[in-house]
Amino acid sequence: MAHPAALRVFLIGGSPRRKSSTSSVLNWIGERLREGGCEVDLLDLAEEPLPHFNPDTTYSAAHYGPLRERVHRADVLVLATPDYHGSVSGALTNFLDHFWKEFTGKLFGSVVASHEKGLTATDQIRTVVRQCYGWSLPYSVAYAEPDDVKDGEIVTACQQACPADAILFGDANDKSTAVSKAKASPRNYAILAELGTKPRTTYLSDVTKIGRAHV
Repeated sequence: MAHPAALRVFLIGGSPRRKSSTSSVLNWIGERLREGGCEVDLLDLAEEPLPHFNPDTTYSAAHYGPLRERVHRADVLVLATPDYHGSVSGALTNFLDHFWKEFTGKLFGSVVASHEKGLTATDQIRTVVRQCYGWSLPYSVAYAEPDDVKDGEIVTACQQACPADAILFGDANDKSTAVSKAKASPRNYAILAELGTKPRTTYLSDVTKIGRAHV
């Protein structure tokens, strides 16, 4: 009995930010799909940004043919995007603009990073799929950073820009996270805490040694 061919899944990460939660989640999905026997191709648009689509020049551009072949080979496409103003990212929109008939008859899934459940972004992805005569899965994936992402997996833009690694984000209610441990330090303080404020952001005081005294 012949074994069926492996399902070919093309994952498209629509976040323009390097080390984004969208990329982390999409890589995790790719690992699970490979474990299940799928053939996985990943396009991270932060790592492989596409030139802006222009119908006058794109179809003859060097990047178009290889990208079209990747789409053509796929049985399933999974579109992942952050929720930008209730819509998909510009990077993902630009990818979608490159194709139309190539999407016909293919199956699509969606992943949306959103604190608002990602419903409108998901609906817009489904609208694009229908317009291109593709098939959209009835269910989608939505998650909220940091609730569904492990501590330390995601590095925000401001953290990446800080040369002293002095900025921490995470779940302060989880005692195992770095930010929770920092908040438990005796050096931790909040601005105007004496007035009863409870700000989300707190700070670690510096310790300077002067002789035998510490200030």
